[in-house]
Amino acid sequence: LPPPSIATNPDPEPAEPGADPDKPGDKIYKGTITLTYHGHEPGQTNPGRVELKIDTPSSGPITVETADGTILEAELVRDEDGNPVRDEDGNLTVLLDPEAVGKTELVIKQEPNGAYTGSTFIYDVTVRPDTSVAPAPALSKRAENLTHPGGPTQPGDRIRYTIEASNGAKGSLWTDAVVTDPLPACLELDEKSVRLDNPSAAIAGKELEKAASVAAGDVGKFSLSAPGAGGRQVLSAPAGDIGGGGSATVAFECTVRRDIDFSNPEAMDLGNIASATGKRPNPDGPDGPDVGPVAPPDTDPATPPGGGTVAPADPDPRVSKSVENLTAPGAGVTHLGDRLRYTVELENAGAADSCLMGAVVSDPLPAGLEPVPGTLRLSIDGGEPIEVPDAAYDRASRTVAVACGDLWGGHAAVLTFECAVGEAALGADNANIAHAHGTVPSESPDARPEDPDPGEPAEPPAGGPEASSPPAEPAPVIPNDPAEGDVSVAKAAENLSRADGTTRVGDTVRYTVTLRNEGAGTGWMDAVIRDDVPLGLEPLAGTIRLMLPGGAEVAVDDAAYDPKTRTLAVACGHLYGGQAAVLSFDALVTADAVGADIGNVAVGYGTPPSAWDPDGTHPEPGAPFSPNGGWDVWEQGRGKAVSDPAYPPGADASGGVLDGDEGGKRRTTIAHKLAQTGDALLAAALLPLTLALAAGAALLASRRRRARSPR
Repeated sequence: LPPPSIATNPDPEPAEPGADPDKPGDKIYKGTITLTYHGHEPGQTNPGRVELKIDTPSSGPITVETADGTILEAELVRDEDGNPVRDEDGNLTVLLDPEAVGKTELVIKQEPNGAYTGSTFIYDVTVRPDTSVAPAPALSKRAENLTHPGGPTQPGDRIRYTIEASNGAKGSLWTDAVVTDPLPACLELDEKSVRLDNPSAAIAGKELEKAASVAAGDVGKFSLSAPGAGGRQVLSAPAGDIGGGGSATVAFECTVRRDIDFSNPEAMDLGNIASATGKRPNPDGPDGPDVGPVAPPDTDPATPPGGGTVAPADPDPRVSKSVENLTAPGAGVTHLGDRLRYTVELENAGAADSCLMGAVVSDPLPAGLEPVPGTLRLSIDGGEPIEVPDAAYDRASRTVAVACGDLWGGHAAVLTFECAVGEAALGADNANIAHAHGTVPSESPDARPEDPDPGEPAEPPAGGPEASSPPAEPAPVIPNDPAEGDVSVAKAAENLSRADGTTRVGDTVRYTVTLRNEGAGTGWMDAVIRDDVPLGLEPLAGTIRLMLPGGAEVAVDDAAYDPKTRTLAVACGHLYGGQAAVLSFDALVTADAVGADIGNVAVGYGTPPSAWDPDGTHPEPGAPFSPNGGWDVWEQGRGKAVSDPAYPPGADASGGVLDGDEGGKRRTTIAHKLAQTGDALLAAALLPLTLALAAGAALLASRRRRARSPR
């Protein structure tokens, strides 16, 4: 093995910049040390140990440090008390043990002491290999997605690659190592990101400079070839010499291109295999040329988490929906039996490299809208419509669901189908919303486009949609006109105060008016119940109720009864075939009923659908009703049904109401309540006037008293 060498520059530099080196002051001595690694067992004195002698004038504290203690161990010789030991020539001794092949720095510093200046010795240390030991090179590579750490890798993502070239044979040297990496065609190298770390060569985080080409000795540079097989560019980076037990890493970052051809499997491939080659010192003698090649096995393909290929970018799905009446285009209403055409458009408004994978359009249909067989069609990007099997409609869930394939950015699918309007649509919410379903790449790291055939029936998706359309609603669905006798009104009276078959003054009678439509598929639009209350009956406050066709009951405001006209009228909404609205109210029997005909007739009004204006005024069910312009004008053009007179028990057209026996509980009538409210308002209005008159009278009396007083 070659002998060690130590060289120290005898001309020191001043420790303080700009100081005169000939004047007293701390000094810095620089030099080089070349050692050779010698194999040895742990605990054994290093056979390659060298003693370094240094001469310093000071006796101040002294420190010994190495930049990399794995390459060189250095220790100052001290006595048992820890004091530095000087030899017979007055020199200090530092023991140098070469522990690994490589380069490092040794710094020995002694502080000044009194009149003596301090000294610093800085050595560049090289530990040469044992040329008889062959290197054991290895190569590994890893990839990490900095944008989506868990994957998938999508266009625009940034990926960091780290290639580690190591030498596992202690005491050996792998020389002139060069790392090469054919980059996937889908990646664009950030040329400012290429870095080299090689502790054996004292290189840390060095930014590499791009060159047209590189040789093994061009450490600090890299090259990038023109695209070759599969569109791959080869990155080449000299890593220098790698000592046994050490490693060098080449790290760089790439961005996934946005112009990937996803129809080409090679263009999507992220698989990345690195290689390395180099040499070793001549085992026949240190003066001979290095021999090689010395190359480790190639790495396994390195890909970031989330699959070995690039996934598309996330889509921007948008859904729109429209409806048109094919039977009566432009009509303001929709009749039973009309045929409607629905058009659903699913568009991916995202970038060209985005994709909604396995896209599906679904449309849950309201009751009463039944798809017409043979009318389902799907068109992709305006192409020839594809006939969709009727099986795309699932009757159990009332959902149309059609596969649209993989929908890439800038592309659209249009689904059309026709529906017939049935009786179940009457009075229902016929607003209709279509949905877009599919797989979003970032939410399914392992999924990739599979190009399914569009136009096939799909299972109604169970999960939430990726996008939904605004509601599409046809013109109001109206029924047919009722026939003669379909609409009827009936009225009944019940004495709530007694059950002996008589009615007396002071009793409470409950009247129930039922307006019914028995015509299947017909309607009575904006129905109204009117009851002209005879003298002798006064509706009680807070008792008016309306039961709607669905069974819900609403309280009707007392304003529904006008005591001046003795008319009680309430809006009932629409009555479709088989539905009824029931109005009830309680009335107090007054003395005017004795000997009088208090037979009570109810009238039901409604507009036939053929004459109904969807843009007209439509009172809410349960609202008090009083037509503008009076009843005579309002009744024109409206249907009318009249009940038979209703009498309380014991009464008929000739009378029958008996005098009171004070058995009934007195309750407040609407007329009395309004009268009380009116009296209170009048009193409130007169109060300021009364107060003013009182104040005036008091002032006048005061003046008269002053006038009579003696002066």
